Amino acid sequence: MPVPTYLATQKNMMSSRKKFLTNQFGDEYLYEINQHDFNQIGATALFRKTFADTFAAADTFYIVAGTDSGLLVKYIVEAGIPEGSRFLFVELAKVINQLDPALWESNGRITVCSLDEWQEKATQIGLQSYLFVDRVQTVRSVAVLDARHPAYIELFSQLQMEFNHQQYLARASLGSKIFVQRHLETLADNLVPARQMQGWGKGKSCVLLAGGPSLDDILPWLKQHRDRFIVIAVSRIARRLQQEQLTPDIWCSIDPWAANLEVSKEMLAQHENTLLVHAYHIYAPLIGQWAGKSLYLGERFPWESALNGNNIAVAPIQVTNSALAIAIVMEFSEIILAGVDFCLRRDGYSHARGSLDYQAGPQLSLMETHIETNDGHRADTTYSLASAAAVFERLAEPAKQKGIIIINPAPGAAKLKNIRHFPLDDITLPQPLNQDHKQFYKRATSLQGEEYLHHQRETLQELSRMLIELKTIRDLSSKALKCHRAICSPNLSDEVKSGHKKRMDRIEKRLSNKHAAASRFIKGYGIHSFLKMGIVDRDRTWSDADVQYVGKVYYESYRDTAEKLIKLISTAQRRVHSRIDEQSKTPDFPALFKQWQQDAQPGRSLVWMQQHRKLLEQQPKPFIKQFYGLEKIFQTTLENASNVKGFSDGTSYLDRLKKRQNKLAEIFPKLNQLFQQRDEQGMAIIISGLKKIDSEKSRWLATIACGYHAEIQGRLDDALDHYLQIVQNKPLLQILLRISDISLQREDHETATMALEVLSEISPSFMPSYANILRLTGQQAEALKIYHHYLDQTPDDLATVITLGKFYLELNVPDAATDAFNYVLKRDSDNQAARILLESAGSNRAGVATAQ
Repeated sequence: MPVPTYLATQKNMMSSRKKFLTNQFGDEYLYEINQHDFNQIGATALFRKTFADTFAAADTFYIVAGTDSGLLVKYIVEAGIPEGSRFLFVELAKVINQLDPALWESNGRITVCSLDEWQEKATQIGLQSYLFVDRVQTVRSVAVLDARHPAYIELFSQLQMEFNHQQYLARASLGSKIFVQRHLETLADNLVPARQMQGWGKGKSCVLLAGGPSLDDILPWLKQHRDRFIVIAVSRIARRLQQEQLTPDIWCSIDPWAANLEVSKEMLAQHENTLLVHAYHIYAPLIGQWAGKSLYLGERFPWESALNGNNIAVAPIQVTNSALAIAIVMEFSEIILAGVDFCLRRDGYSHARGSLDYQAGPQLSLMETHIETNDGHRADTTYSLASAAAVFERLAEPAKQKGIIIINPAPGAAKLKNIRHFPLDDITLPQPLNQDHKQFYKRATSLQGEEYLHHQRETLQELSRMLIELKTIRDLSSKALKCHRAICSPNLSDEVKSGHKKRMDRIEKRLSNKHAAASRFIKGYGIHSFLKMGIVDRDRTWSDADVQYVGKVYYESYRDTAEKLIKLISTAQRRVHSRIDEQSKTPDFPALFKQWQQDAQPGRSLVWMQQHRKLLEQQPKPFIKQFYGLEKIFQTTLENASNVKGFSDGTSYLDRLKKRQNKLAEIFPKLNQLFQQRDEQGMAIIISGLKKIDSEKSRWLATIACGYHAEIQGRLDDALDHYLQIVQNKPLLQILLRISDISLQREDHETATMALEVLSEISPSFMPSYANILRLTGQQAEALKIYHHYLDQTPDDLATVITLGKFYLELNVPDAATDAFNYVLKRDSDNQAARILLESAGSNRAGVATAQ
């Protein structure tokens, strides 16, 4: 019998690290982590296909979940790291211990660490600088994308949640353009700070209403006992409360995006006998068209000003958190939560009935991570909701210390520290409120008459003061740019350049001293422009060109940002003048109409009419007609806000929900994850959601999900029927594996052989299984052929060599079996299985010789 090629080869490809295998492409990998990932086209080709240009960006901080047995690190090193970029690989500790540190330690821009270490390591290598310029990407390795290893699912979930919080803190510390813009747009309507609410709720109980699914369960109870509670509601549930004919005492709204109008517009019709507490950066048409009393959260001006004073801050991340902060400042003795879930309902819905989110159906793409619920179950949630829940816990801690009891009666809501959970029936009802508390909104101060005009004139003065400073800084930075160009000119003498340098120094001194506060305001608003001048990678070598570029960008950023802010402040001034004119006995109506239309606030006409109806009746008919025309536009907005484009890409909030609902590329990994976890309920939710989406892709995914669901339930025949439907059109590896497993369980060798044959064509790693099924069905010659073909490609798979040796023993060919076991022992002298089998082969050989 000829010696097989794999036995004849003298190359020892077996890794010294025993748990690593090497495929025919020379890729060393941990089977437990990557299984068959790289055996079809090799690691390099797979990475190119999977990631394309993902890792090609310069000046970018990459946070990568998983190393793919170290192969992804090797791929990055060999591809070359882009200028100014850094890579932080977050890996399982047990995997790191098996990797060779030399793989990354020689490259100062690659770091590999465990989940527990990542934030400390990231800080050490400059994550903050990259966050400030929005140059951070989180990337999932192939192992994480495949979601076969449960530990990687947990790793990426925790990593993404922690990163989201880091990102939020970085953005909050810088300020954001949209928040400054909204601040200036709302200045004319930020009239009374919310700090006056301190202690208003002492001795009383409050119900805090948010938009989570559990809102549906508590509303009947709340309506029954409405006269006993002060009610605080987030604005996004206004539609639902309108349907229930329930008006809260306090509305809370903070979102700066136009989508806030789309989800909160019904609130505008519920302004009587209620109070709006809003962020300084609320979407301006909401506060501008609000006809009731209002108080604002945060500072009065977006820069350092003596007029700012102390106020209740806007709580991070979510409106529910700000609503809780308000309730805590008001010092209620008890706060009952409703719709404060921070997770999806078990049927996949993210919000209560009556919302646009509910209308969009189950949100499959929101199943990013999970959280424990009050009843001890596990619920799906998003990374942002999980981060918001962590902030909610921290806000509740000082309330607990003050003796404020916070209760969440919803069994399906997230289980949080400092929050009690028990059923509604166990809540002791407080006494009915007295008349003062029934008219709670009357406590809030409102500015009227001369007091209102004084506030607006004071605002104008502060705007004018800042405008002067900004114009001065703009002019100074323009002069500094001219000096910088002269200094960089090769045609000027050193003496002339020295003069320009001195002038630049004087300008910089004025910016840093006399105009320090305004300079900080400019840098905060234009932070992304300013940070372009910096080299975010601290270890990067600065060239002369870098130095010249930095100086140029620095003063251009000052000049251009000051110019943008000048325009915004000038617009804010016009709006304040318009508010003052609204109080005039002889207002300039054409100017008012123009301002309201420019601000997209047709409902401002109703706010004006509420206070000046007699004056309106005295106006010429064309003006009265225009007023009622604006009212009609406003009413149309209230009835249908689908024309509100809340996002920069021109889509509405509902458009965005539908787009997210159809984001099916992420569903297949989720299905694999649920199948591994044997999550029958989660799979049922996915199936229900997919069936509500009419597309070929959704039907394909639903068929896979139905197969997984049937297999989890033990309905193997049904599962096989679904899987066979899939492979008729596309030989998907995961589905072929399920077909082969089920067929083997049912001893359907014909179907199992078919599946394994296709699998072996997809990847050589399946050849041993294919050879084994051929052996079991009596096709020994074909089985031997497949074994040999596989081992020619993967000679270091010693387990398969042993299997082949045992097969030779079954065939009574002891010489070939002996060669196989000796091959194994040469490469792994401690292999006891090979040693024992070798002895057995020797006995067989003796028996054969005796028989002959």
